[in-house]
Amino acid sequence: MTIRGGYQPHILRVDLTKQTVTKEPLPGESVLRQFVGGTGLGLYYLLKEAPMDVKATDPRAPLMFMTGPLAGTPAPSSNWVNACKRWKVTPKPSYNCKIGCAYDVQMTDGPLAGYVCSFCGGGENTEGAAAMIGVDNPSYAMMLTDYYDDIGVEAGTFGSVVGMAFEAYNRGWITKTDTGGLALTWGNWEAAMALIQQMLRREGFGAKLAEGLKLAPRILGDEKRLLNEFRKITVHVKGAGVNIHDWRPWWGTLFGQIIAGTGPSHQGLSSDNRPNDEVGYPQLTPGVVDTLEEALKKVDSVRMTQFCKLWWDSLGICWFAVSGVTHGLTSTAQAVRHTVGWDDYTNEEAMAVGERIVNMMRLVYVKRGFQKTEEFDMGPRFLEPAPAGPAKEKTLAPYLGPMVDEYYRQMGWEVATGRPTPTGLRRLGLSALA
Repeated sequence: MTIRGGYQPHILRVDLTKQTVTKEPLPGESVLRQFVGGTGLGLYYLLKEAPMDVKATDPRAPLMFMTGPLAGTPAPSSNWVNACKRWKVTPKPSYNCKIGCAYDVQMTDGPLAGYVCSFCGGGENTEGAAAMIGVDNPSYAMMLTDYYDDIGVEAGTFGSVVGMAFEAYNRGWITKTDTGGLALTWGNWEAAMALIQQMLRREGFGAKLAEGLKLAPRILGDEKRLLNEFRKITVHVKGAGVNIHDWRPWWGTLFGQIIAGTGPSHQGLSSDNRPNDEVGYPQLTPGVVDTLEEALKKVDSVRMTQFCKLWWDSLGICWFAVSGVTHGLTSTAQAVRHTVGWDDYTNEEAMAVGERIVNMMRLVYVKRGFQKTEEFDMGPRFLEPAPAGPAKEKTLAPYLGPMVDEYYRQMGWEVATGRPTPTGLRRLGLSALA
């Protein structure tokens, strides 16, 4: 079948060592149908070409910009809603998107009147930059968020390690003597900005925090002989910062953050968060449950919504436009049919793309020495019972091990190791990448 749209005929390869730019043909149509584009096609190239011992910043590590076949097309979107009545909000133009994730805010009153912030995304960045350290004045909260964005650091990771330092200070575990004179009292946004500069320059107290969410609490804990205490207050999964919404009232989504194939991220949202009748969950399910049997029932909805999300990630569209939207799976498979010319492309084939991507992510883990114990590498704070709300005094922790085993079983992986099996890889056409 001839591809009639959605793809350009070449991959552009830039070799900075040789200072060359070359064009090479796209993979064949059978490969494109299996991996499509975006995350899927990027992982295909990564597993074929990248040395598995490299770090992300090593010269040998490839840097890929991989689009998908629906980029630049009339893919589904939504409407902009102006929810801010106090300050002036100006949406920024985004191709074929009216959701308005990118926008400017001009403060018209308060201590920073006249200041203009530029934002993109939801509330997670503000939660990580400001709420984690007790900044509740909206002017300073938005200014801190803008500061994070301007200097190019991620609020889930930086915010979590800065939040750990603030909590330790307010518990009396560290003092101004340790911080170089910074008073890390709750809400002190000026001290937070100074601390971030120290981290970026690896100077003073900030140099210790710059070691990250796993090493920083160990350094401080060893110094103060409070290692367990520092570890207990640090929020991380596999050493990375999490999406800073509090997911403890939605155990399916919480579990999805834990088993995501790229470290904690939105992949399997589960039916706790958003119903999806196309994968068998037309109604929202209870976020918190009381028995192991009920907890295990959450695993399938995490897995199926994970496949769906990663299918969307292969298309070159924003998942905000399709997640939670009626017939989001069908409409995107249909869009690929019309755009590319694969007139027989089905929902089942689309979900198989998502399943392949989950398995390819796991192959990257395995090739880099993954052990099953690392699935449970997270800060205790992430799973501790919530102090209020629907998850009050309840925790996913007792069910986590059995849920991971059930996820492995449903994925067709070895339960003892979390590794894909040769049979499963053959079924998905991935044997050559193993």
